[in-house]
Amino acid sequence: MKLAELERQRISLTALIGEENDRHKKQMDNLSKDLAETNRLIAASADGLDLDALKIAESVLEVRGSYDKAGNDRAFALQKAVDDLANGAAALKRTYFGTKSYAHWNGQFVECSYGMAPSHGSVIFSIGIRRSELGRDLSESEIEASLYYLRNLQRIQAASVQTAA
Repeated sequence: MKLAELERQRISLTALIGEENDRHKKQMDNLSKDLAETNRLIAASADGLDLDALKIAESVLEVRGSYDKAGNDRAFALQKAVDDLANGAAALKRTYFGTKSYAHWNGQFVECSYGMAPSHGSVIFSIGIRRSELGRDLSESEIEASLYYLRNLQRIQAASVQTAA
């Protein structure tokens, strides 16, 4: 075998090894995510939460940040989302509710249009509708599941924290 052929073979094998490592890493990442989600659902089920309602709500709602760390106006933001959902989610189709951290205020209520942020401070907790779901009305079952989810948000997030530990 000539040296040039060996060099081409080395390059080819190195590339194949790199591709296989990338494929393996991607597969391991996917399996790790699936395992974490399964553990989260096991913990939620053990805590007595309705898994069907969780799955439905999580397909339409987007909750970012920890309710426990959301600050002073967290209950107000949660109640605004609950009230709006109970009335058909008209406001949540345009805005999200949450809290922000700004200067010496932690957890000040904020209501912003999707894709926007408050002019001062940064959002630390928010409740909104997934962008993929914004162009339609939510079904009654989605609203019910979302209300259940928000009313049990602390338990749901605690189950998630428990499985992450």
